[in-house]
Amino acid sequence: MKIELLSKHKEHLSRRLLFLWSIVSLLTAQGNKQLSISPYYDSNVQESFNQPLSTSGLKIGGRYEKNFGRKQFNTFTRIQGQTYLDTRYFTESKFLLLADLDHYYRISRKTALRFQWNYFHKVYFDPTRFYRWGDGGLFVQYSPTDSFSGKAGFRYRRSAVSSGETNRFQQQAFEFLGRYTPSSHLYVEVFGGPTSVIHRDFKALAVVRDTVLTVLSKTQQDDGRHGGIHFRYQGKIIYGAHVNYESVTSNSVIGNYSILSLRLYLSGQWRQNTFYHIVIQQMDKAYKNESVQGVSGYRDPEELIQNRSYFRLEHQLKPDLRHYVQLSVLQNETLLNQQYYDKIILEAGLKFEF
Repeated sequence: MKIELLSKHKEHLSRRLLFLWSIVSLLTAQGNKQLSISPYYDSNVQESFNQPLSTSGLKIGGRYEKNFGRKQFNTFTRIQGQTYLDTRYFTESKFLLLADLDHYYRISRKTALRFQWNYFHKVYFDPTRFYRWGDGGLFVQYSPTDSFSGKAGFRYRRSAVSSGETNRFQQQAFEFLGRYTPSSHLYVEVFGGPTSVIHRDFKALAVVRDTVLTVLSKTQQDDGRHGGIHFRYQGKIIYGAHVNYESVTSNSVIGNYSILSLRLYLSGQWRQNTFYHIVIQQMDKAYKNESVQGVSGYRDPEELIQNRSYFRLEHQLKPDLRHYVQLSVLQNETLLNQQYYDKIILEAGLKFEF
């Protein structure tokens, strides 16, 4: 019992230290900083597909960015933090932290090495729930001409998610990306590569009779391949499209599926000092064994990676102050395969830049 209490005390202390460190970093570091405050409404706070519960709360966010640039070396850092304080369901309150590091080293006029490190941590006020991942990637970037460039490399990620019990995962991927820039306003990218995910605490499943599942002795492993195209135009207005296809085969009967996704976005100026941002994202996910359902611990249902549409208006009051209104309509898959929840989020707030 004493060991369990000590472990829980350390978890609470680490969350407090993480929060305090993030706030201090955002407010005291030298660089581009942003602070936002907004009340929000959430129509389905627990991401339920059959019993949605609505709530409201206050979101406080901060972001810090800095670029350390030299002719041969360049390092970009970014830290983002968000706190959601729920007024009706306190255990749904949470804190999110995202940190990025992108280091660029030029070997020659055409060739460079690139190292990327990313970390994400989400902790709820309910101490049994959290989601975190960290990854690192090493890439070779080659630019034979001003119009053509490409990069290829390897990325490794470790993640953990808990909603009572903790499941850990390892992911490795080989990635390539090629970019064609015919003008200063337009570029087209093609990308893809194989991926592999090992579910360290999640056993593979098999079917014994029709839809009856049995647990196997080996852990689940998923092997995937994805590829796509992205084009972007940036002028007085910014618009683009992102198309991606992914196919996953697994040693678990619930882990075989394919995904086709489309993302469209548009940003521009509506009136003087008023700007709009529109995003529409749709995903078609098809399981090979549609008659079999199971629980997947790998995904975070709150990530905005599936079906999403949002509209945002920003009005600039001062050079360093804006107010905004944003409406988001979401449909994401729950932890139960093939079951989706619907959610509407409305928020309005202020954004400071300093």
